[in-house]
Amino acid sequence: MKKNTFLPNLKAIFSPALLIMLAIFASQNISAQVQNNGTLYIADSGLFYVQSGVYNFGVAPTDPTTGTTTTTRTASTYGVLSFGDGATTATASVATHFNDGYTKSNTASAFVYQIGQTTTYAPAKVDASVAGEVAAAYYTSAYTDLTFDGTVSKVSSTGYWDIKQLTGATKTGKLSLAWTENLTTDLTGTTGTPSTSDITIVGYNGTDWVQIPSTVDTNNFFDNAASAIGSKGSITSTLNIDLSGTSFQFFALGSKKGACQTLVALGSHSTTWDGSAWSNGVPTLESTATISGSTNSPGSFVCNKLNLNADLKLANGDVLEIVNEVTTSGGSKIILASEASIVQRNGASTAPSIELTKVSRAMRGYDYIYWGTPVNSNFFSQLAAAESFTTAIAAAPTATSNVFLDKYKWVPGQTGAYGSATYGWQALTAIENGKGFITMVNPIAPFDTAGSNTGIVKLKIAGTANNGDVVVPVTKSAFTSSTKNYNLLANPYPSAIDVDMFLRENTKIDGFVKLWTSKTAPATISGINAAYTNADYAIYNPSGSVNTSPISQTISGKIASAQGFMVRCTTAGDVTFTNCMRVTSGNNNFFRTANENTNNDTSNFERNRFKLNMTNTNLGIFSQILIAYSNEATTGYDRLYDAESGSANATSMYTLSGIYKLAINGRPAFESTDVVPVGVKLPSTSSPEFATAVAETYKIGITEQEGVFANGTVNVFLHDKLNNTYHDFANGDFTFTTTTSSTDDRFEVVYQNTALDNNTFNTNQVLAFIKDENLNIAASLAMTNVEIYDITGKKLQSVNINNEKSIKKAFNYAEGFYIVKIKLDNGSIVSQKLINKK
Repeated sequence: MKKNTFLPNLKAIFSPALLIMLAIFASQNISAQVQNNGTLYIADSGLFYVQSGVYNFGVAPTDPTTGTTTTTRTASTYGVLSFGDGATTATASVATHFNDGYTKSNTASAFVYQIGQTTTYAPAKVDASVAGEVAAAYYTSAYTDLTFDGTVSKVSSTGYWDIKQLTGATKTGKLSLAWTENLTTDLTGTTGTPSTSDITIVGYNGTDWVQIPSTVDTNNFFDNAASAIGSKGSITSTLNIDLSGTSFQFFALGSKKGACQTLVALGSHSTTWDGSAWSNGVPTLESTATISGSTNSPGSFVCNKLNLNADLKLANGDVLEIVNEVTTSGGSKIILASEASIVQRNGASTAPSIELTKVSRAMRGYDYIYWGTPVNSNFFSQLAAAESFTTAIAAAPTATSNVFLDKYKWVPGQTGAYGSATYGWQALTAIENGKGFITMVNPIAPFDTAGSNTGIVKLKIAGTANNGDVVVPVTKSAFTSSTKNYNLLANPYPSAIDVDMFLRENTKIDGFVKLWTSKTAPATISGINAAYTNADYAIYNPSGSVNTSPISQTISGKIASAQGFMVRCTTAGDVTFTNCMRVTSGNNNFFRTANENTNNDTSNFERNRFKLNMTNTNLGIFSQILIAYSNEATTGYDRLYDAESGSANATSMYTLSGIYKLAINGRPAFESTDVVPVGVKLPSTSSPEFATAVAETYKIGITEQEGVFANGTVNVFLHDKLNNTYHDFANGDFTFTTTTSSTDDRFEVVYQNTALDNNTFNTNQVLAFIKDENLNIAASLAMTNVEIYDITGKKLQSVNINNEKSIKKAFNYAEGFYIVKIKLDNGSIVSQKLINKK
């Protein structure tokens, strides 16, 4: 068979054996139907151009395996099978003939890229409304970086697409990707076929694979067969994608984080727990499990169906995961310790009867506990049976009645005074699914009011476990004050829930939650017993958390069973809890303090972040802020990444973003030139906690540095504009003394002091430019790292440099402006703006 090689600088080379129908214009462009039944090879910088008509991927009549079309894959010089506006492709055998290499199209409509590699056919489709050359190729290997963000649970390790615009104005369009092999193992790593709703297109933004909203096609775009995860199919983005390479160049198939677990079919295997052992081996997700004895607990296990013929006891840390229903005989139930969990996958299945005993942290008299209900009934009457103990392991209760002095619900939008009918906290008379409530600890033994925590509360909650969707109305008042729009919700399940998923799915609330910590002892103010401070709410969102003291409650990204929490409503409507949010871990965070449960934040947020603490030991002041950098955030207010500081706090430190005072400040990809304004609110005579305003000394220190801020990689400075000083937190805490009650213009966080911010050094000692699709950098000092950003601040690439003074790297990005950040071996970072022209 003749091999046709396309050499550089030739528009089209062909042979009669290769082409069945062909018409050549003077320019050597092909403008008719073309069919390749033989072998077409396009070398580096080679181009086979089809101006119009159809290119058929054919096969020889006597040997259906002989047709091949191949291009080289050399970076920036790869060969190309090119199609003009209006030219299309057709294929006779997807199993044997497609372009093993790069195809590009200039069409202003939908175009199918018949591409793959070796024996894997993996076509892609771009549906755009404007012309502009877009090239695409498929690689049958894992991309070099499989790091993904919090929206993704897995990225394909068997292949990815390189798709990028080469010329023309920025082109956007819907993107479709196809698979022709079973995706089950690649994307889930589990047995059974996952739901199509679990699959998504993911794009690589230079640091992470992120989810691109997309939906599996009912029928695939390449042969119109029904899409199936276990065989072949296709998926299409629901929104237009920027194809210029600014946001993404590499694409793959992935699984969404937190997608509902597979409803595995019931199998034939069954096994019985007799109180000491399983009769037929440990159950699996396909098994029927029967409990017939309660002498001992089987510990954690999974099953498809559960038959309760006796009580099942689960200790702290035990997890029972059930795919489908639970059947009960003789009044049998599941008895759960405070930190045990039940996760049921099928929301339509019968739920079990449970008896859950929640254990509080150590409490004082007048302290509040925030609760919710994991059972589908009003257990208000059960609150009277709460017991108090001196310790969690005490054998006998100290009190078996009157443990709670008061019980309240929260009514949003109220403006009345304390004790009035229109005050926000009102007497609790019933408990509702998904809504929180609070109880005040009665100041009787073992609870004191002197500041020490001397007792714990145990509350037994019995009923039928909640399962499936729980819909809760949220209220937004007519008042602009954000404090009037908080709603008190609660985890409705006998397991922890994932906070990130709850916030992402419920857009009628702001993107953070608040949990009460009771850090500050109740005070008596203006004759009112048990007055509290708003500063005792810890805050969490996907950026991270801020706490109320160095040893206060740390929010882990999970909310435990029966836990109440505050959210801020932005649009009146409903929030929905779903089984998809239920998780098998994180149920040990119910009123636990950091020294009992260390920081176990498990979100997949890009960890370029740190916290600042402001303290005053004389006044007992602690205020914390979080500054976190991410490709998903901006310098404006971003739901899910920013959280306001409590305006009612008598003392607080916060960052400033426009009109917002933030406890959590999510910012775009890190730049060493970033400036973060910091404000402080300090005690004054208007603060009831303090009688007079006096000169007090405060400290601001850094803690929990992660990512680029860990190990001194990037220095963090506090710029005191009043004294024109730069304090490097690497040298310890910053100390200041003031009688001022509030200041928003004195402090700012920066990452360069005046010695590092030297434009003469930047321009004279570092030379950087892009030429012939190569990035060239020369410096007078050795370089350790180079990062490339697009003009929007998204990081495209990070390259470690082995202390070289000059480098030349391939630059395979679209035309436009770029920023390179060059880190030198003396610790300084130089940024330069470059233009890429082709």
